[in-house]
Amino acid sequence: MGLTSGTSCGTAEAIFNKMNEVLEGHSIPWANSVALAVDNASVNLGARNSIKSRVLDQNPSIYVLGCPCHIVHNNAHAGGLVYSELTLPMSGFEVEDFCVDLAYWFKSSTKKKNMLHEFCVFCDTTYMEVLQHFSISWLSLDLAVNRILRVYKALTSYFRSTDEKQARCLRLRALFEDPLTEAHLLFYQALLPTFCQFNLLFQRQHPCIYLLHGQPAAFRTTSLESVDLQDQENRLPDTQLGIGLTTKSTLISLHEAEYALKKLPLNDPLLPHAEFVDFRQRQNSHVDDVLYFVQRYKHLLPFEDPREQDRISDEFLEYQMLEETDIPDMVWKGALVSVGEEEQFHRMDMVWAHLTTQKSRVTG
Repeated sequence: MGLTSGTSCGTAEAIFNKMNEVLEGHSIPWANSVALAVDNASVNLGARNSIKSRVLDQNPSIYVLGCPCHIVHNNAHAGGLVYSELTLPMSGFEVEDFCVDLAYWFKSSTKKKNMLHEFCVFCDTTYMEVLQHFSISWLSLDLAVNRILRVYKALTSYFRSTDEKQARCLRLRALFEDPLTEAHLLFYQALLPTFCQFNLLFQRQHPCIYLLHGQPAAFRTTSLESVDLQDQENRLPDTQLGIGLTTKSTLISLHEAEYALKKLPLNDPLLPHAEFVDFRQRQNSHVDDVLYFVQRYKHLLPFEDPREQDRISDEFLEYQMLEETDIPDMVWKGALVSVGEEEQFHRMDMVWAHLTTQKSRVTG
């Protein structure tokens, strides 16, 4: 798409007009559009006078989604700010400020790094450089916190021993002298993977929309939409919260949950209907899931005739009766994707590419 220019180049009207110009230039009607993915700026997703509102005026069936990675990142950030406020009577621990301060203290100073290396040897700890956290980097905080904990004893000895008088050093020394600082970091070490795993799911390059319904388990082990988070009856007293010896807690603060419920598309009807695409969910699905997309994208899926919908029902029933062994091993192996050392999943687009080559035994 060509870039906009001029004093009004950043307005929704200018950007939409450029999009429309490109589509018309390639003779692509808006009726052929299925979805629009944009970031979360109001110019893109505002209820009025936005790109979203203009696109839906052209085709109300288009599925519009902001950047869920950014939402999850902001969710974690909002929770961190609340955590800082809640710990204010003790230390007011702000994990992002702490990580940034620590990284900048050692950045570009060979002398300080060498001193830390000596303290690592003294504490029988493998030396590792402190990682820099960037507030706009979605996954860097988890890495930074884990790295700090791995050299925590050496860092504590370093700051207790240094006589530097700079403001940053004084802040860091006070934190490393506070025995609660390690507990704060252990809490974040247990909590942050919840956000990172959910975030990584959205960053996959492979189609995975059929996996998304029910994924925000961190935000709703039960249906949070039906829970009044302000009601004290729905929350344990602070003295009864079990966070464990290493603070391995799945506690999500009230503010985090409210932010997630407000921003994440937890109730979007498209997601549960898309689960039928997952071959292993076929028997838990219904033909109505398929017909939902037929009704939503009538121009692209012109199967409104009752006979055609009966044919869809027959083919869906046949799909439900398939066994995994009906799909060749070479297809399953080719569709297998490994994420990290433990997680694996199958690309359903590749499985369906095989299914589309097979003739129906019922309808031909």
